[in-house]
Amino acid sequence: MKSSQTHSAVTPQLAPPGAGLPWPQRLLLRYVLGPFVSTRADWDESLDQLRRRHAKLAEVWASIPLELRTQRVLVPPQPGLEDSSRFWSAEMVLEHLWMVGSRIEFGAIELSQGRVPPGEVDTAKVKPKGQEAEGPIDWMRRLDEWAQSADLNLRQVDAKARRSKTTLRHPWFGEFRASQWIWLLGAHHGIHLRQLREIRKGLK
Repeated sequence: MKSSQTHSAVTPQLAPPGAGLPWPQRLLLRYVLGPFVSTRADWDESLDQLRRRHAKLAEVWASIPLELRTQRVLVPPQPGLEDSSRFWSAEMVLEHLWMVGSRIEFGAIELSQGRVPPGEVDTAKVKPKGQEAEGPIDWMRRLDEWAQSADLNLRQVDAKARRSKTTLRHPWFGEFRASQWIWLLGAHHGIHLRQLREIRKGLK
C-alpha cells in the first residue's frame, strides 16, 4: 500500500466525524493509556513534550510549499486518527490543533480549579472547516501564539491545583483529570505531526 495518496477529483468514502477509532485502539486507550500512562505523566514534562512536538510540526509546515498547504491528501490509517480525519490538508491539521488545543487548555485550567467545564467533549465538533469556509488565515501564526500562551498559563498552575481530582469525560478515555488532559495535549500533537508528515509525502 502506498504511504499516502494525493487529492483526486473523487472525495474518498470515509467514516462520519465522531465515529471513533477501531475497537482494538479503543481498548488500548481506555484500559492502558488512560489509566496507566496518563495518570503517571508529570505536568511539566507533558508541556515539554508538547513544546518539542510543536517545534517539529513547525519544521514540517515550513517545508511545505505555500501553494500546496491547502491541498487535501488521503493518508493511510494510523493509530489515534479517526477515519474521517484522513483526508485533510496541511492547513486543516493546524486548524484542528488550534481548536483542540485551546479547548483542552481552558478545560484543564477549569478542572484544576475544581470546576467542570460546560458541555460535553465531542470529537465531531472539532473538525476543521478548511480555507474554503474560513477564508485566508495564517494558522501557523495562530497556533504559535496559542502554544506560547498555553505554555505560560499552564505552567503557572500551582502544585495543589495540578492534583485536582475534578474530572471531565473524554469519549475515548473516560473520566480525565486536569493532569491527564495536559498529557493528552502532547499526545494529540504527536498524532497530527505524523499525519502532517504523511500529507507532505503525498503532495504533488
